Amino acid sequence: MSSEPLEQIRCWLAAEQSGRADEADRAFRQVFRLVPRAEPPASFGGRVLAAVWSAGPPASPRPAGWFVLRPVVAASLLLSGLAMLSVLGSPPVPPVGTIVGTGVAAFAAVTACTNRAAEAGLAVWRLFGDIGLAARAVASTPPVSVAIGLNAALALLSFLGLRRVLTPLEEPR
Repeated sequence: MSSEPLEQIRCWLAAEQSGRADEADRAFRQVFRLVPRAEPPASFGGRVLAAVWSAGPPASPRPAGWFVLRPVVAASLLLSGLAMLSVLGSPPVPPVGTIVGTGVAAFAAVTACTNRAAEAGLAVWRLFGDIGLAARAVASTPPVSVAIGLNAALALLSFLGLRRVLTPLEEPR
């Protein structure tokens, strides 16, 4: 081939358009041998490592129970504030039983809400379990088992065929 890049591109395109696949592949390789290889400067790795070290370690994630802790602390502060307001706002001090009863009622409400959420989660878990049992019952019938086996064999053959088609040919040197 000519050493002129435009002439090599023209030869490649002409071979491609005329349907000469092998000649087009060779011409294509010749065209891309002219493309210069871009490499990063020698100091690139050092600059990247310096930037990583200067950034420091990533921020640590919050603990798993953090989303539960905030509402509990907020409720505790609210109840403490209400207790202080009732103590300081009126001359007669409310009975300790009232303050404790309010805290116990709030704790019972939070526990009931948590219980409902856990029951909903378990209901979803049971639903998925029932779906799995139904799928197992259907898949264990002979016609479905044969269809699944044939599908797996077809998938394996398709994978092997694609691997063979997509494996690059070795370039002649």
